[in-house]
Amino acid sequence: MGWRACLLSVQLTHAILLVPYAHFMSFKPTSLRDPMMAISSAKRVIKERVARYTRQIEAFNNAPCDEECATAVQLLREMRAEGLPLPVHAQTKTMLLCTCQLQVVEALFEELVAAGVPTEGTYAALIRSQVACGARAAALQTLTKLMDDERWTVRLRTCAPLLSAFCEADEQEQAVALWRRLKSHGIVFTTVEYGSMLHMLSRSGNAVEMWRVLCELLTVHGNPDEETINMIRAAVVNFAGDDRDAFTLEETFVTERGEVFLQPVAHTSHTEAVEDSEATMGEKCGQLQLLRLSEEQREAVRSVLLERAAGRSSSSDHKLLVFDRWLSHRQTFDYVVDGPNVAYCNQNYVNGSFSYRQVGALVDHLRKAGKRVLLVLPRKYTRRTIPNHTCSPERTTTLSDADMALLEEWRRSDALFECPNGVYDDWYWMYASVASPEAVERTVIVTNDAMRDHWVELLPRVQFSRWRQSQIVEFRFRSEEANTDQALDECVNDGEGGAHDEAVVTRSAGEVALESELNGAKTDAKPVAAVTPPAQPTATSDATDAQLAGNIDNLPSADEQTSALGDSSSDSRPAPRLLVWVADVPHFSVEAQQDCNTWHVPLPSIERQWIRIMAPPGVHEVVAEREETDAI
Repeated sequence: MGWRACLLSVQLTHAILLVPYAHFMSFKPTSLRDPMMAISSAKRVIKERVARYTRQIEAFNNAPCDEECATAVQLLREMRAEGLPLPVHAQTKTMLLCTCQLQVVEALFEELVAAGVPTEGTYAALIRSQVACGARAAALQTLTKLMDDERWTVRLRTCAPLLSAFCEADEQEQAVALWRRLKSHGIVFTTVEYGSMLHMLSRSGNAVEMWRVLCELLTVHGNPDEETINMIRAAVVNFAGDDRDAFTLEETFVTERGEVFLQPVAHTSHTEAVEDSEATMGEKCGQLQLLRLSEEQREAVRSVLLERAAGRSSSSDHKLLVFDRWLSHRQTFDYVVDGPNVAYCNQNYVNGSFSYRQVGALVDHLRKAGKRVLLVLPRKYTRRTIPNHTCSPERTTTLSDADMALLEEWRRSDALFECPNGVYDDWYWMYASVASPEAVERTVIVTNDAMRDHWVELLPRVQFSRWRQSQIVEFRFRSEEANTDQALDECVNDGEGGAHDEAVVTRSAGEVALESELNGAKTDAKPVAAVTPPAQPTATSDATDAQLAGNIDNLPSADEQTSALGDSSSDSRPAPRLLVWVADVPHFSVEAQQDCNTWHVPLPSIERQWIRIMAPPGVHEVVAEREETDAI
């Protein structure tokens, strides 16, 4: 037999052997396949039955109800009888329905503990039931056990019912002790809990603790709503202590400069109130301040910005630190301008573009007031061809020679920082506002960005609001020939990590929109902003600040203009002047402010109407001493 015949014989042998092997590998005996299918089917049936029972329990409202409680308990019994597992959330929901039946709730809780599956929610349901049934001591033991267990994070919903019950029962010692312990666990109370504490302390005549709680309330909730104001009034008026321990609450009026006066003369309109002199007021009783970030808060914002930059790329935090060093070698700037936000304002139309005309007008406006100005721009907007993030079909824009000349002048005068690629330009102007203690006191950011994407990570809401109010101002533009009925255009994404949608301005009386950029317009000179001084000086001390703001309705007419933009249209008509308005930094913060034994509190519904709350003699000093002792 030749070699070909031998090869054929080997191939046939392999084929004969492989056929039964392949059949064996694909064969599964019925005796093995059927149990696996049966187990899978049984699991599916159990899951469906558990889900059906659970849906019935969850269909009930959370409000306690004897009838629904009985039904839910019966459903759990049926599940046990059928050997079904009991979901924790179904048992917790049943506990809530049975709040007024403590024995039922305790039995369900013990089952969960025995199974090793209790949750913070089951503890909350047990505490609620214990409080509802008057077992406050037992509820305190349950809450203490929960707080001592490091596995759980105590929530306000869990402890609030017990705190409220102590207050309603006038169990002052227990309420105050629980209040302090909950604070140490990081619980942030709402005005409801503060109200319960204040009313209890008012009824008991405890001036020291009442002042302490009131100070905490106004520190955390600096802009109380009308309900909270009424609650404070009631606590002060109904204080049960001796006359010498009584609190004082008086109506006050605050001027534009933050001066606080008692018993203002009745005014027929808000305008008259603003223009009245101090002579028409009652006794002056305080001076409100513009509240700024503390050093600790400033450093917190700075650190968060560096962390966020580092999270974006390995070199981003280094780039932001380069900016920090750049700032440290220069005198503190008075104003930092969010360049893309200014350039894209009112440009979301067919022929819109990144407008250096607007940027130049605003920068010159501030410079004419003698201010040191820093313009922050992404590097991609400092080239001859730049992006165009408007609704214009043209996706790029070629800068004119005049625009390039503006850039060169800003570079020469050290008024421009070009943000490198890979880092949000927003981070640079935010960082400039907190780069140093001097910046917090002096530097103001010009932008219409609402910063919705930033505040959650940077600061708590109260401090963030304080930062915005003291260091961030808005701006407006108006073309001299703009139609007063024309709607304001939207401002658009600057292309550097977020839309500046808050540059959309809600029209007020007399405000007008910037007209479209002149098609094909060129300029040989820098734009000049035309403004009129405001009626009141701004919050800063320099006299030139009066040039920085004013009612946009009162922007100057053509006859009052002393200079015009160098732009000209194709028909050689003079280009309309571009008018600029920059908001004042306020003289004071509209939030509750403390001055030793006095709190000044704004009323929510009436502008410039406040109340003054004074502690009884010596109470503030006692509270201060106790705070120092607690801190130690």
